[in-house]
Amino acid sequence: MRSRIAASAVVLAVLGTLGGVGSIALAAGTQSGGAVKMYGVPKGAGGAFMFTGAIGDYGQTQRENANGTPNANGSYVKFTLKHGTFVANATGFFNALNHAKFSFSKASCSGSFGASGPATLSDGTGSYAGISGTLRVVGTFAEIGPRLKNGKCNMSNKAKPLSQFNVVTGTGHVSFG
Repeated sequence: MRSRIAASAVVLAVLGTLGGVGSIALAAGTQSGGAVKMYGVPKGAGGAFMFTGAIGDYGQTQRENANGTPNANGSYVKFTLKHGTFVANATGFFNALNHAKFSFSKASCSGSFGASGPATLSDGTGSYAGISGTLRVVGTFAEIGPRLKNGKCNMSNKAKPLSQFNVVTGTGHVSFG
């Protein structure tokens, strides 16, 4: 019981410290901008993302079209973070993904692909009003697929992967105002 309480106290202390670091980074970012790093886990047409550096914030994303309408195949991404929103025109990144080669091993029923491309930031609200800048976005995607009863890989589009790993990162510079 004591170890649980001690562990909980450590977790709360670390979270409190991280919250303070995020607030400092956000305050610094709203003044003029600077270097920024993005980390995310895409899921369907959205996902969870966080930023460090000139933007110290986290939240969710939603893919949309150029008109701002949610669209699972849209080339724009709206970031809804705790301190505001902004949009990334990720057409360059998604074009690179569409042309990426999927590497697949029939021996292990596993495969991966990845690509990188630009995403231009704009249309900020809240702490991100007047945001501009470009991120170099890198996406990495991997999966292990199921096997059929005969031992071969199930290559059906309806086959659900046994395990997946998806991550998107980005680096760049932003300015505000």
